[in-house]
Amino acid sequence: MALTRRASLAAMTWVRPAGAGDVAAIGRVMVRSAIDAPSGIYELAELGDDVDGLGRDVLRAARLDGHLVLLTEVGMTPVALARVVPRDLERSRHIAQVLVCVDPEWRGRGIGDATLRAAERRAFHDLRVERLELRVAADDAPLLRLARRHGYRRERVERGALVVAGAAKDLFFCVRDR
Repeated sequence: MALTRRASLAAMTWVRPAGAGDVAAIGRVMVRSAIDAPSGIYELAELGDDVDGLGRDVLRAARLDGHLVLLTEVGMTPVALARVVPRDLERSRHIAQVLVCVDPEWRGRGIGDATLRAAERRAFHDLRVERLELRVAADDAPLLRLARRHGYRRERVERGALVVAGAAKDLFFCVRDR
């Protein structure tokens, strides 16, 4: 059986700041992206069925804590999101964690690249962040490749830091400076 490569859709994507009208889209992308996501910070069962509530929680945290939430669409379909979460605002505002979620049906088409590129641009230029951190499960080869393509380097490993389905996994802390 021959494998076929899916066409890149990066040129057809639109990455924009998420707003109050996007709560359901944010929740759906987060729930869908938790499927087969080795680096997922949530297990699918933890997310539940309340996609509107999940989207509201993400936007509320963004508003209260100064996070940036970007939604990626192909046409009118939400397919990915990115969150840029600055560290402790008092002491290290110049460092932020970036999280990328891509719906599994849209993976392998450049969506993650477009989403991460937009998040980096907004973090470095709008938020004036000097360093981005990306946490990646050691067995998440696609996210590791994405991180390398964007200039992230592995800074440290936390053994057993991520627990998925009861199994402890190593977590790589990848960083990229401005």
